[in-house]
Amino acid sequence: MNKNFTLTLLIAAAMIGFSMSANAQTQASVVTNAEVILPISVAGETPLDFGSIVVTGTAGTVSVDIDGARTSTDNGMIVSTGGVTAGQFKVTGQPDYTYSLNLPTAAFDLTNSADASTMSVDNFVSTLTATNDIGTLSSADGTQIVKVGADLSVGTTQTAGVYTSADGFQVTVQYN
Repeated sequence: MNKNFTLTLLIAAAMIGFSMSANAQTQASVVTNAEVILPISVAGETPLDFGSIVVTGTAGTVSVDIDGARTSTDNGMIVSTGGVTAGQFKVTGQPDYTYSLNLPTAAFDLTNSADASTMSVDNFVSTLTATNDIGTLSSADGTQIVKVGADLSVGTTQTAGVYTSADGFQVTVQYN
């Protein structure tokens, strides 16, 4: 009887042990989500135009700011006629998302088609420069207008003519 009691006690202990280990294991779950947002894009809308410039025999710089105002290191270079505009881009994406704008870091040339002479454009600034080039697509339709200004280097003997860059300059945008 002692053997049966011991055997019964061992079986009971084993069953309690198995039931304890079964109760020691639990499960939980978490909700899993994903959000698909609109892709970000940028489109050029208005060209950066320095307007009409007179060569005065002195090299100088003509600047167009983000508001389309033009200044020069030699005021004789500026002619009041000619459409002066800041470049304008439209950024489109997910409303209320922030993005970074990358302006050109290198100069590019405008070329006179008559004789292939050039003038250099550099020192780009945008309406986002004060915020470290971070914008927010805060409108209901997920758009933001960004204006860009720059400097134009004019030589002492710059040839008269229309200077253009067919490719213009590019900006890049990406979500933060």
